[in-house]
Formats: sequence, C-alpha cells, structure tokens
Amino acid sequence: MENLLKTKVNKPYFSTSLQVSPGIQTFRPDVGNIPLKDKWYREDLDYGDKYNSSLNIYFYGVELSNLKDKRKAYQADAISANNQLFETHFEEFHTYRLEWTPDSDGSIKWYLDGDFLYSIGKNTMKNVTGAQIPQEPMYLLLNTALSKTWGFPQPCPANCPCDCYDCRETKCACAVPVGMCDNFPAVFEIDYVRVYQNKLDKNQVVGCSTPDFPTSRYIDGHKELFMGEEDTEPLQPIKVGGGACGGGDMHNNSQTCHHASSCVDNKCICANGWVGPYCMATDAHNDIDWEPGEHLVVNSVFVPTSVRIWLAVAVLVCGSVFVYVWMTDNARRTDYTAIPY
Repeated sequence: MENLLKTKVNKPYFSTSLQVSPGIQTFRPDVGNIPLKDKWYREDLDYGDKYNSSLNIYFYGVELSNLKDKRKAYQADAISANNQLFETHFEEFHTYRLEWTPDSDGSIKWYLDGDFLYSIGKNTMKNVTGAQIPQEPMYLLLNTALSKTWGFPQPCPANCPCDCYDCRETKCACAVPVGMCDNFPAVFEIDYVRVYQNKLDKNQVVGCSTPDFPTSRYIDGHKELFMGEEDTEPLQPIKVGGGACGGGDMHNNSQTCHHASSCVDNKCICANGWVGPYCMATDAHNDIDWEPGEHLVVNSVFVPTSVRIWLAVAVLVCGSVFVYVWMTDNARRTDYTAIPY
C-alpha cells in the first residue's frame, strides 16, 4: 500500500525505459521510493496523462558485471516510466511508437495508439548521467520474457519454499496462484513492424556499419567481445537449408520446408531468397553498403566522416592562407622598386 501512494500506476503496467552507462554512483534512490529532489533525474522529462504515465520507482538500473573480471563491472542507470495497461491491451492489437532523435537537441519519445506517454530530453542525459541521447546504430528485438515474479505471490508465503513454479504440480501449490495454468499456452502476436528514417536529417544515416559508426570494423578489431568460449568467429555462417524434413512428398514439405522450398533426401533445400535450416527467414541485405571503398584508412586506423570533413577544411584554410601570403609577397615584390643611387 505504501508504494501505491508514491506512484499513479498499478499492475498491470508496461515500462518505457532507456538504460545508459556508466551510471552515477551517488544519491542513488532506493527501489520503491521517489528520488530525492535535485539528486536524480528531475528535469527535461515529460509524462502523458491518458495512461497515468509516471516515474518508474521500481527500476533505477542495475550493476552489469563481468564474472571473469570484476574490474569491468559498471553501473547502468535506467531512466524509466511506467504506463497503465487495461484489458484491451491483452485482447486487441495496439500501435506502439518510439521516436528517437539522436543529435545535440535530440530526445526519445514513446507513444501508444498515437497518445503521448513519456519523453527523455538532452538535459536529463547531460546533467544527470553525463551521457547523451544515443547515436550508435542499434537493432530491434521483439521477444517474450517471463519474469519469475510474474503472477507469483510477493513476498513468498510463510512455510513455503517457493522453489517450485510448475502449476501442474501439487507440491507447488503454495507458491503458485490458483488458476495459473489457465494462462497457458499464451501467444505474443505482432502484426507489423515499420522503421522510418528522415533522409533530410544528417544524423539519421540509413544503412548498417555507417561511416561514423563502422560496426563491422569494430567487431573485426574486438572479436573476443562478441564470442562465447567455444566460438571461433563472432558471427556464424548463415544456414541455408539442411533441416530435417519428411520423406520428400509435398505434404511433408509444407510442414517443414517453408516458402515453396523442397525436401530432398530428407533435408530442406531453400528456394531463392530464403535462408535458415527450414527456409523461414528472408535472405536480407543492406540496401546501402558503406564499406566498399568508402573508408579512409591511415595505418589501419579508421577516420570517421566528421574527422575527414575537418581535415578537408583545415587543408583548405591552410592552402588559402599559403596562396594569400604567396600572392601578397609577390605583390610587394612587384609594386616596389629599388631606389637608384
């Protein structure tokens, strides 16, 4: 009940969050409590009214640690808001939108069905974390993650071990709410995903491994950061077919080898334009490839586009000064003659 007095949002809700690092180390608020005034992010944050959007007092970030090397541990701050959900959000399709403007006056804004939810401005990033609105290229990830606290009693009931969460098992009854099994199986349906970029905005560069953020070059230079213990390369080759399928008849093909692919010798053979063991993914590519011949390399060191522009300006200015001095010196030599004896 105490937390209900500190936030306008009750369960169920969803979060709109930005995690940044390195995080600040002092005046960190306690989970479930509102931050001290002027000691945490308080400016350049706007909240919508329709879904009772308000500060997420349940998540201020976590310490991300490297188990092998404690020196690489760092604090990640969460600048986050919670937004109320209603029954319709579990029964009908809704449109979720994120506007990300990565520049010196940038911001991140969230919307639900066109209604404003929450925004983070540059001042919050600058004054609180010392960071900025993210500029690095990113990718979309749409997944279902089930928390161990979802639907379970908090705190654990007395005399209950709470180490069993199978609603089908009688021994788990004390830790699992009645009717828990009725929630499963569950589905997570996505109708469509669209990504827009403003071609007129110099900060919104279309494509992967762009000149200012050469992702592929970074991975090549830091392969160990992108590999597991048993990996030999950061990215594994894309599988094109090979998935086990039924004896080669068309009925079995439709169940295992997708998108008009064929089943030969009990293995899927992908049709043109499809990849994966069962030919379920499109053979994607970059519409704009910045890599071939686009980079200036000096002693194997990449020089970003912004640096190249400054170098060009410096050369132009220095060249202009040199020409001006040369012409002025010649003019002096031409305009003045020696005084005869």
